[in-house]
Amino acid sequence: MNPFLNAVIEVNPDAMKIAKTLPKELKTQPLYGIPILVKDNIATKGKMNTTAGNPSLLSARPKDDAEVVKRLRRAGAIILGKANLSEMSSFLGSGDKPGFSTRGGQTKNLYLESGEVWGQVQDLQWPFQQTWQ
Repeated sequence: MNPFLNAVIEVNPDAMKIAKTLPKELKTQPLYGIPILVKDNIATKGKMNTTAGNPSLLSARPKDDAEVVKRLRRAGAIILGKANLSEMSSFLGSGDKPGFSTRGGQTKNLYLESGEVWGQVQDLQWPFQQTWQ
């Protein structure tokens, strides 16, 4: 977890154990052993929280994985942790900057220190647009 970028809100405490015990039959799967972060609003069963960046949901742990997480696991991926996001996906319209959550703080743009973080491909486009145009 990088305290400057605030991009990762939680690390899966079981990630290393899962990596060491991945079933051999998954070796043929396309994501075998690949570590993946999912946003903190995507349900994951187990020891990780699913809070959408809101600390009031810290004790609410889903009983099952979201469908996308089930598919990632079946493909051999290791859920490494949760990525920070705009709290409640900006659903509450709080007026905070994009990428801010009470739980994880302000996520910063890796490529442009003064740039905003929207969690989409457009974050990566700006530094490269000048060379593409």
